[in-house]
Amino acid sequence: MKKLVLPLIGILLLAINAHSQNTTLIDLEHIREVKEHKFFFKNEISELMERADALLDMQAVSVMDKEMVASSGDKHDYMSQGPYWWPDPDKPDGLPYIRRDGEKNPEIELISDKKNLHKLIDAVDLLGLAYFYSEDEKYAKKASDLLHTWFIDPATRMNPNLNFGQAIPGRTEGRGIGIIETRDFGYLLDAITLLSTSEAMTQKQHESLISWVKDYLDWLINSQHGKNEAVNGNNHTTWYFVQTMSMALFTEQHALAQELQANGLKLILDSQIEADGSQPEELARTRTWDYSSMNLMAIYYYAILSEKVGKAVWDYNDQIIRKALDFLLPYLNEENEWKYQQITEFNVERLFPVLIIAANHYSEGIYEHILYQKYHLPEDELMLTLRFP
Repeated sequence: MKKLVLPLIGILLLAINAHSQNTTLIDLEHIREVKEHKFFFKNEISELMERADALLDMQAVSVMDKEMVASSGDKHDYMSQGPYWWPDPDKPDGLPYIRRDGEKNPEIELISDKKNLHKLIDAVDLLGLAYFYSEDEKYAKKASDLLHTWFIDPATRMNPNLNFGQAIPGRTEGRGIGIIETRDFGYLLDAITLLSTSEAMTQKQHESLISWVKDYLDWLINSQHGKNEAVNGNNHTTWYFVQTMSMALFTEQHALAQELQANGLKLILDSQIEADGSQPEELARTRTWDYSSMNLMAIYYYAILSEKVGKAVWDYNDQIIRKALDFLLPYLNEENEWKYQQITEFNVERLFPVLIIAANHYSEGIYEHILYQKYHLPEDELMLTLRFP
């Protein structure tokens, strides 16, 4: 696989290659190379440390912070509400809620679990990388404490299920669609791997985290919610397989990871991308650019994970995943108007993570050139997009 030497984004490119057996999305060997030559990346690493330092005073979050309890009566059960569902104005009590695709109901903020989970993942991701590059135990200690609160401490741990994810008032107390809310677990798992060499993360804690992930993976595969999400047919399916493959690799269930990869192939690459590279399921939404780029990010992560289980898909079906990227590329130029519905701001930065992976994989140099032409680090602060330094 090609390596790029880019003064401003090189650290990003090296961080997401796909050959390490010990991490899921990050390539451990490549970030070790960055560490060995970190003088060339001093600005990026300095910014990483600054962000990590700001997290040292972060208060631990947990599912116990929310003010409500699921119908199970167990506050340890994760809860959230579907973002695009609103009170029916024609009903006195607003029930059942009705769907307004792409329009977020601010009510979802009343349940803190989703916001807190994402806050936890972002923090542990940065702290894990900060520990890796600095070997300073203060970052590992903070990350370990945050992880202990969310996953291990009996008083505050989350139960390993999403039975009550993305509920809809008046319709359902939880849906398989809620599983999308743990789509960033790959970042979290890689951070745990980086932290596992620290003094702060004990063997007992590491084993407890692995046990929790195994239990959650079992729920993802065997629950009805999980089964529904696997065959949802759009970005939910793609992110489902990114999650489950990452967890299978993290827990060293390699045969399961290979089985998931094979199942995902027909449900993702064979079903979601047309010959011209378009993604019909995402183009049927009201935020077509957002969802096309979001699903493509997951597709490229699926490609990284497929390579890790020995089933590379970069050239599968006449390079169909490359065609999906090329379908979107013309619209990075303002003179090419996106002709599909997009009810929110058209943000070219959404395509940045995919371009980084493509620039690292495809040798022709076109994606590297586009990175130089269309993105301006550090002004765009695009490192936040990937949660990598």
